[in-house]
Amino acid sequence: MTLVEQFKDLNPPIDLYESVDFSAVKKALRSNLHWEFLPMAAQNVISRNSLGTLEVFNFLHVYKFATVEEILEMINHALHFDMKYLTSVKIPDSLQELSQKLDVLLERDPNGVDIHVYMGLHKMQSEATLSVELVGRQMIFHYLLPNNYDLLRNPDLMEYYEWDYHSLFNRYLYYCVTNGATDFHFDIAHFDKKPVYRSLVRIGPDREVCDLFKITQRMNVEMIRSIITDRSSNKGAVLDLDNNRGVITNLKDVFGDGSLDIRFEASRVLDGYMCVCRLQELKTVSFTIEELGFDPETVQLLKENTQRPSGLTLFTGKIRTGKNTTMSAVANEIVERDNMPALISFDDPVEILGKYPQVDYRGDVEALKSYIRLAKKQDLDFCLLNEIPNAEVAFGVRDLTNSSIHTMTTWHMNRLWHLPHKLFEYFGEAYRDMLSQMNLVCNQRLYKQQCSACLKEIHRQTFSEEKRIYNFFVDHDLQFARVAEGCAECGYLGFDKKKIVVLPEVLKFTHDLVLELFEANRPYEMEKVIMKWVKGSQFSLELQMKAALEDGRLHPSDVLSII
Repeated sequence: MTLVEQFKDLNPPIDLYESVDFSAVKKALRSNLHWEFLPMAAQNVISRNSLGTLEVFNFLHVYKFATVEEILEMINHALHFDMKYLTSVKIPDSLQELSQKLDVLLERDPNGVDIHVYMGLHKMQSEATLSVELVGRQMIFHYLLPNNYDLLRNPDLMEYYEWDYHSLFNRYLYYCVTNGATDFHFDIAHFDKKPVYRSLVRIGPDREVCDLFKITQRMNVEMIRSIITDRSSNKGAVLDLDNNRGVITNLKDVFGDGSLDIRFEASRVLDGYMCVCRLQELKTVSFTIEELGFDPETVQLLKENTQRPSGLTLFTGKIRTGKNTTMSAVANEIVERDNMPALISFDDPVEILGKYPQVDYRGDVEALKSYIRLAKKQDLDFCLLNEIPNAEVAFGVRDLTNSSIHTMTTWHMNRLWHLPHKLFEYFGEAYRDMLSQMNLVCNQRLYKQQCSACLKEIHRQTFSEEKRIYNFFVDHDLQFARVAEGCAECGYLGFDKKKIVVLPEVLKFTHDLVLELFEANRPYEMEKVIMKWVKGSQFSLELQMKAALEDGRLHPSDVLSII
C-alpha cells in the first residue's frame, strides 16, 4: 500500500460539522491521528517530541518524509477542509496592510470582488474577525501548512531556519536505508574560492549527491556538533572535534527499533567539518554461499575450504565490497553441519546475527587481544574476525592458526598478488611462516549492475579509441559487449540502483604453490609467483570480468578498474 493508503486505513475521517468553520478546524487539529504507518525514522521523532497533529503534518513536509500531494490528501481525507499548497501569492497593494495586520494572505478573485483568504494552520484568525475587517466582501477560505505559509511571507526563511538536527539526521539516514546506501558523507568542496557544503551517499561502489536539503555552513557545523553531543555514546567526544584527534564514536539504535547503528567519524577541515557515517544495519538473516551470486566453481571452492581443519582463510577487497557478507555465508555453511563445529566470531560491530556465539568488541583492541588469547583455550574449531586492526592482533591470529583453529578474517587488498606485502606488513619477517598456514584467499570487487531492460549489443571496435578496453577485448577473445542505453525502467541511468555485481577472485593455496613461494626470497618475488598462478587460473578476476561483460551485467568501462 502507498503511504496515503496506509494513512487512510488507520485514520477514518473525523466527524466534523456539516459546514467546516473556524471552530471545526481547531477541533480537527486537536484530534489524535495514528502514525504507525510511517518509517521508524519519522516515528522516532514524533514520539520523542510528542508532536501533535498539526506539528506532524508540518514535520512530514519540512523534513520530506512525504510529498506535498500525499500530505494534502491525508489532511483532506481526515480533516475535511480545503488545504492548499502555494508556490506564490499575489497580494494587491490595497490589501497589503490588512494582510499584515491580520497575519493572513489575501488575494483577489479574478471576478474582482471576492477575496481568497489563505491562513496558516498555526496562525488562524476567526472568520468573524475577518468579516469585520473585510466587510461586504465574499471570502473564500483556504488553509496552508505552517512552513508553506511562513515561506510565502518570507522567501528567505530557509536561510536561517531553526532546524531540529535530530529530525534532519534521521531523514538523511532514512534516505540511505531506502536507497541501499552503506555510507553517508558530509563534506566540503570549493568552487571559485567559495565553500560548497555537500551531502553524499555511497550506493554500491560509487558516491552520489543526496540533494534532499541545501546545506549551509551553519547547518554543517551545528548538525555535526549536535549529533555528537546528543546522540553519541561518548558525550565528551565533541571536545576532540576541533583538535587534530577528530571524533570516532558509535551512535546506537538511531531509530529506536534496534535496526540501525552508526559508526560516526568527524574532523575539522577547511571552512567546516567533514563526517562519515557508516551504516551498520543489524540483519537477522544472512546469505548462504549459493546466494552470493558467485559462479558454481567458486561456490564449490568455498565449500571445500570449510573442510580444512586449521589454517588461515582471508576475504579481501576494498572497503564495502561484501567481505563480511561472504565470510558470514561461509560461517552459515559451517554451523549447519551435523557434527556441530565450535565457532565464535569477533566483530566491530555485529552486523549480522549468526547461529553461533558473537562478541562485539566495540573497537577496543586491548579487549580483542584478550578475547583471542582466551579463544585458544575454548576448544574451538573455527574463529571469525571481521578485521585485523594492527600487527599485535595479527600475531594473536597467528597463535590461533598455530593452535589448529581454522581462522577467517578480512583485509583491505586490491589484487591477490599483493598478499605477500600485506603479510609482511602485519607479520614482519615471520610472514614466510604464515604462507604454510594459508588455506584460501577470496578477493572481491563491487560494481553497479547494468539495467537488463535496455541492453544493446555493440562491437569491440566501438572502443578502439580507448586502447585499454579494446586490448582487453582482444586479449580475452571478446567480439561484442552489451551496453545499457538507459530507459524509463532505470530512470535513464543505464544501471539498476538496487542491484550490484560482486566479482570474486579466488586463490587456493596448494602444496605446490607454497613450495614455489618458499623458493622466492622477498615479497616482490612472491608477488610474481602469485600473479602467474592467478592469471593462469579459472578463478581470475579477468575471467570473471569477461563473463560479466558477455551477459551484460557490467559496462565495458568497468574493465579499467582491473587494468
